[in-house]
Amino acid sequence: MPAYQFELRPNGPQLRNLRQFAGSCRFVYNKALALNTERYHKKEKRLGYAVLCARLPNWKREHEFLSDVPAQALQQALKNLERAYANFSPAV
Repeated sequence: MPAYQFELRPNGPQLRNLRQFAGSCRFVYNKALALNTERYHKKEKRLGYAVLCARLPNWKREHEFLSDVPAQALQQALKNLERAYANFSPAV
């Protein structure tokens, strides 16, 4: 079976969109991580994916640039955080 290799060459607007999407996803991931880290230090229960997704509309109102990114990309960032927590196992 032949293997194919592709190279993406986004134009200017596409590159700006990709950077904006990546930056917004990083922002949401870090905001959720900081929120859960704060809760951890207060000995409170960690917020899961569903609760964090419910907070996305409020975050979009607080930070208008998040509204320019598809919601699915931001939700995937929260799924990635949830997976990171699931894969984490503290050393004994």
